Amino acid sequence: MTGPGVTWGMPAFAPLYGAGEEQVTLDWLTVEYATSREIVDGVLPPPLRAPASPAVMLWFARFKDPAFSRADGTSERRPSYTQAGVCVTCEHPRLGQAGELGAYAVETFIPGLNYGIFGREAFGLPKKQVRQVVVERAGEAVTAGVVMADGAPLLDVTGRAGRSGPEPAVPSWITPHFTLKLVPRADGPGYDISRLVRIPFEVTPLSPASSGEAELTFHPRDSDPVHLLRPVSTPTLSWGSVHLAIRYGAYLEHCDRFPVLGQPSW
Repeated sequence: MTGPGVTWGMPAFAPLYGAGEEQVTLDWLTVEYATSREIVDGVLPPPLRAPASPAVMLWFARFKDPAFSRADGTSERRPSYTQAGVCVTCEHPRLGQAGELGAYAVETFIPGLNYGIFGREAFGLPKKQVRQVVVERAGEAVTAGVVMADGAPLLDVTGRAGRSGPEPAVPSWITPHFTLKLVPRADGPGYDISRLVRIPFEVTPLSPASSGEAELTFHPRDSDPVHLLRPVSTPTLSWGSVHLAIRYGAYLEHCDRFPVLGQPSW
């Protein structure tokens, strides 16, 4: 706001990160397995639907020096951090053509207080603060897991990434990425915005991926019941270095129904 004797430089909206596109290099671990259509349909908001062969992806990553670039060319950098998440395959019906395959973000885990703000504010990604995200490799041995804010483990992964092959560490169906942008009303219950968002994820492999079988240990809890996304196939793991570019999202349909897994614990 400017006027006679007035110069205000403070923005009306001041997120911790400049809203824009993210570019980052990652060490990425994918754990993927098949599940049932009933399970996937149970977590998808319409019009998203389960594909013919639904899958779950648990991912764990070390984000190295992420950069956020605005349309005007300015850029911000943030310290490296770890992150994990849960996605399911989905299809979005497209007018006049076959459904578009993509990933729906069920939950994303961020250790610490600040790193998760950007994705949640800009896109509505369901980010939750946790105590620790583990993603480690020593030789062929791989270890990963999530410890919740109350100190209780949610899931643990062990395995060996001993096979090299042409398959990338990140499955192609991670893009497009779908999520719900929910902005609560300031004057009562409900939402000012409840829209489905389509986010372009561009993944470029930086090294050959190595793979193997994974052993999962779920620690059931009511507030984060990842164990309900049951595998019906042997979980596999893939490890590799990738470059990730997250582009500007696009609003799609208004959503009146958004299924959730579990109940809050606060």
